[in-house]
Amino acid sequence: MRARATPASCAKAVLFCTLFLIAGPAATAEIRVLTVTDSATFTPGLPQYLSLATIFCTGLTGISGVQQAVAYPLPYEIAGISVTVGGAAAPLLAVADLQSCQQINMQMPAPFPSTLDTVVVSQSGQSGQMLPPLASQWGVFFVAPSGYVAAQHLDYSLVTPDHPAQPGETLAVYGTNLGRFGGIGDQPKLGYPSPTFPLAPLMTLRAGGTTTFTYATIDGGPGGSSNIWLAPGLVGVFQVNIQIPSDTPDGDSVIIAVGSRCSQLNPPVGCTLSYSLGGKIPVRSTSSMSPR
Repeated sequence: MRARATPASCAKAVLFCTLFLIAGPAATAEIRVLTVTDSATFTPGLPQYLSLATIFCTGLTGISGVQQAVAYPLPYEIAGISVTVGGAAAPLLAVADLQSCQQINMQMPAPFPSTLDTVVVSQSGQSGQMLPPLASQWGVFFVAPSGYVAAQHLDYSLVTPDHPAQPGETLAVYGTNLGRFGGIGDQPKLGYPSPTFPLAPLMTLRAGGTTTFTYATIDGGPGGSSNIWLAPGLVGVFQVNIQIPSDTPDGDSVIIAVGSRCSQLNPPVGCTLSYSLGGKIPVRSTSSMSPR
């Protein structure tokens, strides 16, 4: 198991560090928490339970490059660094020294994130904390600086502009923070990888006369079908299998997640919809592809 900082995440992280440090550097050996975000889009705010969060801070010491967890279950301490959210200890995937600041990738341990959940980062008897807001935007899909989502064809090859999706094709798209509208079946323990069989699906919830569910859509239309579950063998990562509509034109399509709360489901009545931040998927029909 490897949890690594990608060039995309490093580029965004350095930008975050630069912006938050404009107010002035922290004192030596003083841990200062700059911000807490989801790990997919780096949108500030706490993600949902079991999802992946990233902390940017200063004042941590003794980190050489990127230090990662090397086995499951995930550890609660790396390089002497630990994190709590609302008093609950967070499993850690990796810590990294970005020179201008440090980055911590963790799994969200608080079952019901709220504005009362203080995030505390500790190392060698020192600690820093902040009270992060709930996210004002819903970050879900892992997105590169180019704007393209992390997606695979069903043969596990990456979806890229040079190897695009085709209309009618089903893709696996990866994200986090999708437990906002729905429950997770066969939920793994905190810090443990998601099961391969049975899968841990994102489920529709029915309570108090309200039905809550999540789905993904391409270009805002009904499109093809989508199924969402925790990605087998990974921690905190959701896999969205979605079909590209057969009439999708060549170019960049946009995938978003939609969270829905309805007073009646069939047909939908009294629904309140929430939309995630989107990401691009390159699409090109077979007939328009040049021969290789």
